[in-house]
Amino acid sequence: MQEHSHLDVGDADPPPGTARPGGRTARNREAVLDAALGLLAEHGYAATCVQDIATRSGVAASTIYRRWGNRDGVILDLAGTLVAEPVGALPDTGDLERDLTLLGRVILDVMSNPRDGVVQSTLVAAGVHSPTARRTLAQIINRRVEDTKIIAERAVERGDVPADTDAGKVINTLAAPIYHRWYILGEEPTDDELAGFARVAAHAARDALLT
Repeated sequence: MQEHSHLDVGDADPPPGTARPGGRTARNREAVLDAALGLLAEHGYAATCVQDIATRSGVAASTIYRRWGNRDGVILDLAGTLVAEPVGALPDTGDLERDLTLLGRVILDVMSNPRDGVVQSTLVAAGVHSPTARRTLAQIINRRVEDTKIIAERAVERGDVPADTDAGKVINTLAAPIYHRWYILGEEPTDDELAGFARVAAHAARDALLT
């Protein structure tokens, strides 16, 4: 069953914040987001609708419409949990190329995990028609860049790359081909390819091409 709407939910009722944390509101939200995640993983964006989310979550469809506006409001709420999450421990080997190679594996692991990967894939699919989906995906990616650019900043501090190197550009140079291969071509980069992406980013930084 399809629900024909795009991720433009400006007229939807906003989530009611943190009212009654741990109460029915919080339990309903958790149930709805878990149900949506499972359905998106199993059936994809186009085939997921509010009624299916309601059936799986046990939360009335009327409640979902009242709180989230439509299916896409649920997806945006789910995506918001990724924007807020920090990245875990990052590699710090003392070598930029090696650190970027290891970070490439971290990025790929995130994209292929059962939650982050599903949400980001959904936003990529929805983003074909929805500026809101594109903005939300950009927020997630930009947050990841902010959380990981310390890898390039350490290289600046060590004197391995020019002082005016843009750390964000270094991370984007690594990540862009990984995203392209995974989301656009539907292929998983090999370890050798990840190392190659890291080599390109590190050499570009050393050659003052990412300032």
